Amino acid sequence: ERPSESIQGALCLLHYDEQTDQVSYVKVQRSFAEPTIAAAMKELIKGPDAKERDRGFLSTIPQNLKVRSVSLRGDTATIDLSSDFLHEAFGDIAVNRINQVFTTVTQFESVRAVIILVEGRELHDIDGRVIDWPLKRRL
Repeated sequence: ERPSESIQGALCLLHYDEQTDQVSYVKVQRSFAEPTIAAAMKELIKGPDAKERDRGFLSTIPQNLKVRSVSLRGDTATIDLSSDFLHEAFGDIAVNRINQVFTTVTQFESVRAVIILVEGRELHDIDGRVIDWPLKRRL
């Protein structure tokens, strides 16, 4: 049996800058158990650690969120999430959640597009904003 090795990856957190009152997306390095979308999503759900929180990092992803399934067809990843994804998903929070998932998942070279399902259903809009799936990574 080999010792367990961790793989370096990234997850997308938000950073709040008190000086400018601006929120930006930041890729934060993490060690994953395996280089998979599911492992990256598991780390994303954990959110920022204590040191990251002290430095102003935050996440809009609910900590009780469950990943129901992950599939990759061609270069499109489909992530099926529990209904917790929609809990209190208003305005910028909704957009930030989608962007956090998208940015975390598209770090993998094989993924160029993402579809997010909630309880097996495609979201057609979130908080009144229409979503055109799949979301695609720009070239």
